[in-house]
Amino acid sequence: RYQRRVHGGAAGAASGTMLILASGCPKVYKHLEPMLKSIGNPRYFGESVTAGADVKLIGHIMVYNGCVGICSAVALQAACFGVKLGDPSQVAFFDFLNGGAGGTKQWDVALKKGIEQGVWDIGFAVQHAVVDAIYTAQLAHEKGLPLASVLNLLNAACGLAYVIRQSPGRKVCTHALVHQMVAGGGRDYDGYLGEMVLRHLPDVPKALQSLTAALPEEIRRTVLLDISPANFSAGQAACTRSRL
Repeated sequence: RYQRRVHGGAAGAASGTMLILASGCPKVYKHLEPMLKSIGNPRYFGESVTAGADVKLIGHIMVYNGCVGICSAVALQAACFGVKLGDPSQVAFFDFLNGGAGGTKQWDVALKKGIEQGVWDIGFAVQHAVVDAIYTAQLAHEKGLPLASVLNLLNAACGLAYVIRQSPGRKVCTHALVHQMVAGGGRDYDGYLGEMVLRHLPDVPKALQSLTAALPEEIRRTVLLDISPANFSAGQAACTRSRL
């Protein structure tokens, strides 16, 4: 068996620079490697069929922590300097500060578009990001990472779920989380975080179940926290029907 995941979003796919995270049968990978190199930057992570997905979620830890971090920083800058979210001064401020040790691509590829141009619907769509955040938190917990690490991911997942709740029927992306971070604007979110996550801790599986149950039905049905052989049979049947 062979598996591959991609990392880098639509921009990476369009430019041919996306990371292709491969695992499974080494012979199949070697056969496909020239083609994969023509569309991106592939790397093979071993014969384990889950390795590609694991690497994808490891990368997501970097993405989600960067996203929450830069959104919090922009909100704090607005509070400290008395400016509104989207003030032109924020662009110059974070173009400068993001060049330091705390720099994150989440400013360059995501939040800057929102602050500078008011673009909140291009990037990592929240309906997909929240599912991946839940899976990343689950993997971190199952692999024995401390609650402090898992809590960061639960916070990100909860924030994205709250953005979905506040934007029914609208396409928004992960950097829209900044609207929940501004001083005085996040009180309702604080309550939501407490209800969905904090009151269940340290029971991480229960917090994940709570978050999943709160998602809209069309998103909730894509989250499988307890996968069984029946899920694979159902998926195979759906693929067969789609070919007919």
